[in-house]
Amino acid sequence: MKTSVLTFYSTSQIKQLSEKGVIIPDSETVRITSDVFADNISTGCTLHPFSRISGSETQIKTGAQIGVSGAATLENSWVGENAQIGTLGPVTLKKTVVGPNSILGSGVAEQAVFLGKESMCNDFSTGYGFRVRK
Repeated sequence: MKTSVLTFYSTSQIKQLSEKGVIIPDSETVRITSDVFADNISTGCTLHPFSRISGSETQIKTGAQIGVSGAATLENSWVGENAQIGTLGPVTLKKTVVGPNSILGSGVAEQAVFLGKESMCNDFSTGYGFRVRK
C-alpha cells in the first residue's frame, strides 16, 4: 500500500507570494501544499489565517478573500475575482468553482458551481451551514 506524504510551501515560498502581492496577514497559520502552482494564486488576493490550499487545479483570482471569518480549506477549486470565502465561519471547498463576487458564509461544497453575483441586491450568495453537492 502506497502512502503519500504531503509537503507544504516553505516559509520562503510563502514570503515570495507576499512579495509578489498576495496578502497574507499571518503567514505562520497559512498552509499551501507543494502541488499548488504559485502562479495560480493571483496578486491582490488575501489568504486569511488558517487557510489551507491544496491541489494542482486550484486557482485564486485577484481580489478574492479566503477565510474571512474562519478557517478555509480549498482543494482543487477555482475562486473568481473579488469572491469572499468564509464570511460567516469555516468553509471547505472540494473541486468547486466559485464565480466572481460570490460571498460564501460557512459550510461545505463538493463538485459544485457558484456562478457569481450578477447584481448586488443581496449581501451574500450563501449563509450559515450550506451544504452543496455535485
